[in-house]
Amino acid sequence: MKKEIKEAANSSDIDGVFLVFGFPWFSEREWKRNTTFHQKEELAYLINKIGYNTNRTNKFLAMISGDTHMLTYDTGFLNEFGNFPIF
Repeated sequence: MKKEIKEAANSSDIDGVFLVFGFPWFSEREWKRNTTFHQKEELAYLINKIGYNTNRTNKFLAMISGDTHMLTYDTGFLNEFGNFPIF
């Protein structure tokens, strides 16, 4: 996933990226502190470092995540891990 995110950022043909997850980005059950949480932090760090959703790159990144049994939208304001919009 990291490779694809980097390649999209470097491509002049791609303006936006949608990450599609079958589980919620905010899920403490899916992102366990002792085992998988570091992967979430690494993704968030990479997205911020590249500069998605900023004037530095003019590239857009958003996430569509499932299994919350509701419809919601976060502009990225509440997303402390990556600051990208989540649907």
